[in-house]
Amino acid sequence: MPESPLQNIIEPDSIPFSFDAPGWYVLAYVLLVMTIALVIYQIIRYRKNKYRRDAYAWLSAIENDNQLNLQEKVLKVNRLLKAIALQLFNRHEVASLEGDQWFEFLNQQLKKACFEPTTYQSVAEGLYHSQKLSPGVTQAFINQSKHWINNHVI
Repeated sequence: MPESPLQNIIEPDSIPFSFDAPGWYVLAYVLLVMTIALVIYQIIRYRKNKYRRDAYAWLSAIENDNQLNLQEKVLKVNRLLKAIALQLFNRHEVASLEGDQWFEFLNQQLKKACFEPTTYQSVAEGLYHSQKLSPGVTQAFINQSKHWINNHVI
């Protein structure tokens, strides 16, 4: 059997691994810049959302205040939502809204509406027509308000 020319191939010595190549320095620099940018972005986002954390704390305080009756809770929550909307959106547009138009405006600021028509109609009747509110409607309104505070889009 004749000898194959491929059997006598001499392989070179292996190249030792080293981080001295310029590509590693570029990669390290890019990763460092991306990490710094991500940290800065998170800090800015955290500061921009301070009003959300404050509003959520106020809403929780209203919800847990046992001295307030249901109508007062709903009124205070509605005022809180109005105050947030006045600061974030066009004051002339927001200030005049009430009833169904107000809740439709709030729903428009979300990707998916959270204020259900039955809830906001009951709340509107309770706020603007002095009808009694049930604990279920009040709690649903507070929960939907929490959702709006956390998820509205500016």
